[in-house]
Amino acid sequence: MGAYACSIMEESLHNRIIKEFANAFVPDYYDVQLNIGDEETYNIKGYYPDIVAKRKHNNEVYICEVKTHTFITMQVAKQQWKPFSKLGDYFILLIPVGMESFVLKILDKINIRNATVKTYKETSSGDIIFLDITNN
Repeated sequence: MGAYACSIMEESLHNRIIKEFANAFVPDYYDVQLNIGDEETYNIKGYYPDIVAKRKHNNEVYICEVKTHTFITMQVAKQQWKPFSKLGDYFILLIPVGMESFVLKILDKINIRNATVKTYKETSSGDIIFLDITNN
């Protein structure tokens, strides 16, 4: 039950964060597409980031990727973050509070300079809070 239960809890949190953060993109100003869980409903150049938001008035594209503790690795960074960072005008990486230093080192090591890193945490009441960290 341990690892399996943790992965279900992580996946549930991951999906909640995608939905919550997508709300920041107001529908009057953005077209927003979500890839939640294993769903691959919207692709951009053959990739499936968690959130793709396109600003309606100037077509700027925001690529947003949510990561939980388990999926913050060098391998994931090379396979996902690196190509995702080249897909749009902005790349936003959402990570758990406490992983900032590790993630910034990975981004530096694989030469991703355009990432906006934000952290998230779940409050005791179950709300999710997003915090700005850096604009590389």
